[in-house]
Amino acid sequence: MQMQANYQPIMLKTLLVSGGKVTREDIAANIKELNSEKVDQDFKNIPVYDVLEKRGVVKKYDSEFILNMTELTPEQSKQLIALCDWKILSLPLQLEELIEAFDKNKSLFDLDRITLEKREKLRLSFVSDF
Repeated sequence: MQMQANYQPIMLKTLLVSGGKVTREDIAANIKELNSEKVDQDFKNIPVYDVLEKRGVVKKYDSEFILNMTELTPEQSKQLIALCDWKILSLPLQLEELIEAFDKNKSLFDLDRITLEKREKLRLSFVSDF
């Protein structure tokens, strides 16, 4: 995510928290709330809406934006919201938390990944052979 400001993660978090569908007005209100130093800014007319739509992250239907993805588990949604929070607040990512999140969702990154049981059988076979 190449960001000029924290608008993209705010928009994504707003969508995640609201179940994947939200209006431009709700997104603008959250962006304004988290950027209170920009009092006079009109957050309904900023590029973030078009940027995320052009990248295929969201789709626009009538007056609502919808996340363009398959259904998430509650755990996946929680992890994505946490990552958005880190980006919004520009907090450093904690390596241990990232490793834990990755370990919980290994299958998301490689659909052909072998199971832990199969991996253990392969290890035991190797050990017994050598």
